[in-house]
This record gives sequence, C-alpha cells and structure tokens, in this order.
Amino acid sequence: MTKPAGRCLRAALALACAPLVLGADMGPPAPVQRCVAGFYDGDGFEIAAGLELRPDHRFRYGLSYGAIDEQASGRWDFGKGGVLLTSDPITPPRFVLVGEAAGADGRFHIALDVPEGLSRQFFAVLVRFSDGRASQRQLGEEGLDLDLAAGQRPVSLTLLLPIYDLESETFPLAPGAGPDAGGAVRFRFDPNDLGRVAFAETRLPYQGEDLLLDRHARQIAFRRVRSDCD
Repeated sequence: MTKPAGRCLRAALALACAPLVLGADMGPPAPVQRCVAGFYDGDGFEIAAGLELRPDHRFRYGLSYGAIDEQASGRWDFGKGGVLLTSDPITPPRFVLVGEAAGADGRFHIALDVPEGLSRQFFAVLVRFSDGRASQRQLGEEGLDLDLAAGQRPVSLTLLLPIYDLESETFPLAPGAGPDAGGAVRFRFDPNDLGRVAFAETRLPYQGEDLLLDRHARQIAFRRVRSDCD
C-alpha cells in the first residue's frame, strides 16, 4: 500500500503545480475589459450633462452649467482603471492686441472687442504695475478705466475668461511718455472653437457602473441609461 499511496501523492503534487508552470510560461492573464458602450446621463443639481460612448470608440460629450455650454467629440479608450477621452483637434480661442495709444494723464483705459451676443462682463484683466503690484478687475460693457497713482503705470496685461478657465498670454505694454502719462489699449477676442473641450487622454474612473468626471469644480457621475453592448 505504500507505493501506490506514494504514486498518488506525487500525481496530486504534479497536478497542483502544473497550472503554476503553465502560467509562468504564458505570462500574466490579460485584464478583462468590460463593455461600456452606450449613453450616460450626468444630470445633477443645476447641471445637465450627457456622454455617449459608441462601439466604434467614438464619443460625444455635452454639458450645460450656469453660463457654461460646452461639448466635445473624439475617441475613447480604456486605460488607467477607467475610460480615456481624447478630443478631435480644435482651434482654441485667443486674445489679440489690436493697438496702444496715449491717453489722459493718470488714466488708463482697456477696451475689448467681442463677438455679438457675448458680454464683456464675462471677462477680466490682470494688470501688473511698475511698482510691482498686480490687480485683477472685471470688465464692464464699456471696458475698464483705471485711475493711476502718481508715478504708477501698467507694464503688462493678461486677459481672462474665468467661466471657461481661459487665460491669454501676458502682453507687455509700451512705456508712456512720462511717469504720470496715461494710455489706452485695445484687444480683440476671437472665440474660434470656444465651448469645445480639448480632452487629452482625460481619465474617467469607474465607480461601480458609473463613470466620474471632475469638471468646473464639480464631480459628475455619468450613469448608463442605454447600453450598446451586444
């Protein structure tokens, strides 16, 4: 009885070890990718949002939140424990310096040309002064007038559109004719693809069956309401 028992023991050990040897030869198993194609509803308090993930790995996205309306389209893929969105190429908005001119002493005027239907009050400007100070101010419909202290002059400006997290390059300003010389500057805003989001492998992690997106200081939970899986 001893030899048969020994053969059985050796056979059992061989069977137990066989999957380990086979696994080592073939490498780690491929990760399982769930089917996520379908339409996702991201509506919440004061926000409307939708996300469509198509089986051909194209996506469409839209969001409305307060004064913000934005959208995107492009390709999606799996990665980093979630879904990655990469938008089609877009032409970003830009600010253009139109010109500078002399102005009344002690005064500085900032003008901004915008497309019809877009309020200047959505815009702000960060002004840097010769004394090292900086100030951010909101524009009015007539632009912005600054009262300058004696010997103070603006040396550079940055234009902002806060609701879209847009910030221009820093524009250096030409020095005035004297220490108290005023001036005026005019910019133009070209919206181009304003409202189209340039996702670049932006990750939406899983939370159960939902997909999460951090956007505009909110976390949006996209819940699948239609499945396009076979």
